[in-house]
Amino acid sequence: RRLDDMADFKGYSWLIDRLPEGTSVLRVGPKDPWFAAASHLRVEWTGLIPPREIARHACAARVGIVCDDGRWDSGPRVLPELLAMGIPVIVRKTVRAWARYITPQTGLLVGEAPYEFQAALNQLLRQPPKPLQYYIDNLSMPVASRFLHDAIEGAMQCCL
Repeated sequence: RRLDDMADFKGYSWLIDRLPEGTSVLRVGPKDPWFAAASHLRVEWTGLIPPREIARHACAARVGIVCDDGRWDSGPRVLPELLAMGIPVIVRKTVRAWARYITPQTGLLVGEAPYEFQAALNQLLRQPPKPLQYYIDNLSMPVASRFLHDAIEGAMQCCL
């Protein structure tokens, strides 16, 4: 039962149930029991790799899928990481914190129905958006630094 709980926690079972027969999946990290049991998928594992090499492997993806359901992690950090690499994303609507950043320029939000996921995947594979510019304009370090600077300046004005 513990494996099932972890698969639900990470959203793996949600994703595995929705990926079509023969889909190629690159799993960054060691072999895991959830994807190993998914005989309808072609799964390749990278094994353990240094963090500095993750981007090289991730950039091979045509679509990034954030399958966490938002119960435990309402803002998975993988989402801005994927956008920074220019990879369009499919994100479950239940991931609340990042939902406002999912636009036609970055990817698609999907509900729980399997057909929504299939339609989103087909659309992004046919006509992938280019999320890198959105990331640069809205989420990059200079933007975050300006936001933080302005917040600190505002707070300081209240204290003077």
